Amino acid sequence: MTTILSNATVFTGHEHTPINDAVAFDSGRIIAVGDRATVLDIAETTTAPEHTVEEINLDGALVTPGFVEAHTHLLMLGQTIDKVQLRDCTNLDEIRDRLRSRREEQPEADYILGSGWMFEAVPGGRPTAAMIDEAIADLPVLLDSNDVHSSWVNTAALTAMGIDAQTPDPPGGKIVRDNNGEATGFLLENAAVEYAWSYLETITTDDDRDRFLDNAFDVYLRNGVTAATDMAVGEAEAATFVRRLNRDSRLPFPVVGYWLLRPTGDPQR
Repeated sequence: MTTILSNATVFTGHEHTPINDAVAFDSGRIIAVGDRATVLDIAETTTAPEHTVEEINLDGALVTPGFVEAHTHLLMLGQTIDKVQLRDCTNLDEIRDRLRSRREEQPEADYILGSGWMFEAVPGGRPTAAMIDEAIADLPVLLDSNDVHSSWVNTAALTAMGIDAQTPDPPGGKIVRDNNGEATGFLLENAAVEYAWSYLETITTDDDRDRFLDNAFDVYLRNGVTAATDMAVGEAEAATFVRRLNRDSRLPFPVVGYWLLRPTGDPQR
């Protein structure tokens, strides 16, 4: 069957091509773009007699090529959808309120994860474990910064990750410490990767990872993304993609994966 989208705002991406109002496609292949009369004529003359032509009036809606996500972390995105959203919090009280609400919603939770906090929402831009402890102190809380280059955790999370005054900074990362050398609950760059991310890997199940990947594909497909480049594939991520392939025989769209090499300082690793 040939489908025509008419009364649309068709953007092709070609610099010198004006906006068109119709597009026709058949079996996933575009066969014509232009004004409605031209597209209809082409569709009717190229469609096999045994096939039908369906026209859909889009009332001016925008039609574009599919978006290509050039830099993403699919499982992280899918996990973030499940996390407490903090991006629009403007102060510490709002962040604490969001965390308390999640604790009330999930009283049996073993840990609380949050995402998107902004430095300007934290007093002095220097987050500490004690700030989170005032809201939740009885289980680990790990919060990704908005740029995902640092993690803010509470005291229970520091304990769960085994971070104390003797814990070394990993190559390319920093455990922020107070004047006594104790970790404050703020992990920068590769310290977030080696400690916070690694800890999350140990408490995340394959069922969780499968859900995260489903979440990511779902939100991308609903927003017109048709290809992606994942810039941080490790063993757990690769295995998740393989499980999805084994389940469905294909991915919803092509994904290019770049292997994540962690700067551990150990050439053998």
